[in-house]
Order: sequence, then C-alpha cells, then structure tokens
Amino acid sequence: MTPEETNPSRIRKPPESITLWVIYGRPTVAVGYVLRPQFSAKKTLLDYKEFGRIETDLGNAVVIISPLLWHAETIEDLHSIMPPNCFRIGPEPGDKPGIVEVWME
Repeated sequence: MTPEETNPSRIRKPPESITLWVIYGRPTVAVGYVLRPQFSAKKTLLDYKEFGRIETDLGNAVVIISPLLWHAETIEDLHSIMPPNCFRIGPEPGDKPGIVEVWME
C-alpha cells in the first residue's frame, strides 16, 4: 500500500479544494465505521476526475467522492487517523442516511 492509502493525512487533494471527512456508520461493506474524504473544488482548475467520482456538479465547482476509505470498529479509531486540523460541521439535515459525522479540514 502507498502512504496515501494507509494515512489519511497524506492523501493527494485537488488544488485549492476543501476536504470534507465523512464518517459513515455501520455500512453494508464493513463492520463498524468508514471514513471517506470528499473534496469541494473549482471545476476549471483541475482534471478533477483523477481524484474520484463527481457526486454533485455545482456549475463552477464540483463535489468529488474519493475512492479511498478506511474502516474501523469505533468512531474514535477513525478520529485518531484524521488530519489534526479538522473541525466538525455535521451531519446536516438532508445528508444521506448513514452519515454519522462530517469534518472539514
């Protein structure tokens, strides 16, 4: 595995993007919890497809879902591997079912 795949703090990010760290609870693919990065980026600045699949196209910006994810038995285990400068912003009403926490970097 590459350092990017084993350490969330070392992932490649689109330039000038905002990284959201989304924790999903008890998904069907794993026992416990999953941490997955998402990026909000300006569409005109990059070849955004190399960072994942587009979830939402907002005109001049896109929300990109990374293919990278990390599994853990507890939320605290995922908190321990997240970048240290994150702050919690959600979930918000209307977020997809299964989202337990959303953190912004």
